[in-house]
This record gives sequence, structure tokens and C-alpha cells, in this order.
Amino acid sequence: MLFSLLFEIHSLYFQHYIPGLAIVGVGVWTIADRYKYVELLSTVTYPVITYFLLGAGGLVLLVTLMGCCAIWFNNRPYLICYIFLLSFIFLTEIMVGVLAYIYQEQVQNELELNLNTTCLSNYRIDEQKTEAIDFLQEKFHCCGVLSFEDWKYSVWRKQNLSGDNLVPDSCCKTITPNCGAIIRPSNINYNSCLTKMADHMRGHLFILCVVGLGICCIQIFGIIFSCQLYFKLKDYLDYL
Repeated sequence: MLFSLLFEIHSLYFQHYIPGLAIVGVGVWTIADRYKYVELLSTVTYPVITYFLLGAGGLVLLVTLMGCCAIWFNNRPYLICYIFLLSFIFLTEIMVGVLAYIYQEQVQNELELNLNTTCLSNYRIDEQKTEAIDFLQEKFHCCGVLSFEDWKYSVWRKQNLSGDNLVPDSCCKTITPNCGAIIRPSNINYNSCLTKMADHMRGHLFILCVVGLGICCIQIFGIIFSCQLYFKLKDYLDYL
């Protein structure tokens, strides 16, 4: 009986705890690596997807411990609760995967509609958005939404907040103070930030979609396994 319990607990551990750690890892990586330019998005869909996935991963870790305890102590009510919570997490992960897939198709249009206005109206006006824009241009080696010439239409230039700069210093390949004052073709990034950001976000949303839906496939077997355990435990306790 002890060997059987240990086998079942280990099976539960590998079916859910390790995938749960993977989900948490992807969620933390997303937040740590991309939180700065989330300020530039006009909707909360992207951060909501990330936080839902992170929450689902954390819940998997807690619920798996409950399942292991339910098996060890032969507690059927705990096991029923475990199966219910696991089913809820399963549905949440499906929702995250589907949302990530749908938003992957919409992110280009959202950025086209809003990124230009956000950047050109808020640079050096809104501190958080300014940091996000500089981070975006440095990370993706780009300048302006469509091109570096976008900056001449910005509030930053029109209200003379730019000093001698024609483009932000973050547009420079080699960043030094006031490097954007003189447009030197060899030192300015000419890539479109819109294209770079859209491609990057689509790629990452694809990862979130695969993780969300992929872990669901594993959890289907986990739910079936847990139901089998419940009936096995029921028969064992009835026999006693």
C-alpha cells in the first residue's frame, strides 16, 4: 500500500507540479522582460494574459500539494476538491491560450492605431511612457514608429522640449549625451519600431499560446488520473 501511495504521489507530482513551475517561469520571464513597454499598449489584454497564466501556474503548485496530501491521508473530500480546482485551472489555461492566439492576430492593428499617438504625444511629457519609448528604441534598435522622421511631428519637438536634439538619444546606435542633436546616418537606427515591436509581441504571444494550450493537454491526463484515484480510493475504503 505504501509503495502504491508513493507511486501515485510521484505521478501526480510530475504530471502537475513540474508543468506548474514551467508556467510560473514563463509568466515571470514575461513580466520581467516586457513590463516596461506595456505602457505603450492601449489595452490591458497583453498583461491580463500574462498575469492569468502566472496565477494559473501558482495555483497549480498549491493545488498539487493538496492532491498529494489527499492521497497520503486517503481523504476523498480533499481529492474531490483537488479535481474541481484542477478542472478550473484547466479551463483558465484554455482561456489564456485562446486569448493569446486571438490577440496575436490583433496586435499589429492595435499598434498601428495607437503607438504613433502614444509616442509622439507623450515623449518627455509622461515619465513612464518616456522610459518605455526609450527602452523600446534601445532594445529593438529602432527610431520612431514608422521612421526617424516621425519625431519632427512630436510634441517634444513642437514645444521645443528637445533642446538641440532632432531625435531622442535612444535612437542612436552608440548612445552618448545629445547624440541625437545631429543626424549622422551611420549612428542612427532606421528600423521601424512598429514592425519590430509587433513581430516581437506576436512571437511571444505564440509562446504563451503554446504554453497555455500545451499544459492543458498534460492536465487532461492528470484529471483522468485523479478521477481514477478517487474511485480506487473509494473502493479501498469501502472494502475496509
